[in-house]
Amino acid sequence: MKIKLTLFVAFFAIIAFTSCEDNPLEGTFVDETGIGNPSASTDAFFANIGGTEFIEDVISVSTVTTGAIEYVSIVASKTGGDQIGINIPVAHTNGVYNFTNPLETASVSGAYIVTGVTNVATLGTLTITGKTASHIEGTFNFTASSNGNTYQITDGAFSIDY
Repeated sequence: MKIKLTLFVAFFAIIAFTSCEDNPLEGTFVDETGIGNPSASTDAFFANIGGTEFIEDVISVSTVTTGAIEYVSIVASKTGGDQIGINIPVAHTNGVYNFTNPLETASVSGAYIVTGVTNVATLGTLTITGKTASHIEGTFNFTASSNGNTYQITDGAFSIDY
């Protein structure tokens, strides 16, 4: 019985190891896991804060409806929690818009969140330079303040799909 078991194990090992060749696999293969290789986002965001580049780790884009107004919400975030956010009414077309208080009116709003404190955009402009039903791009600059602190957000630019 031991000899038969030993021969079976030896036979299985020979078959298993000789079946594994270095030849490349051929055929068409489908990723059924749903993971695949995610395509890189084409969204782009840039801004300076007090002359220093804000280098975001993540750009989040969503549409938000408040009352009867639908907004494109763009939030650029750093891992530490600092964020620059702008809200643009979907109905806006190419043109120049003044920043107003967040979601106060049907105009653009913005904020700079640093160390957990929201600094609201009180003065500045956003220019939409290109817009389709699913893409918007433009430039912006604003002054954000809260509790006596003031921040200059300059040279802002974005190109995002929504």
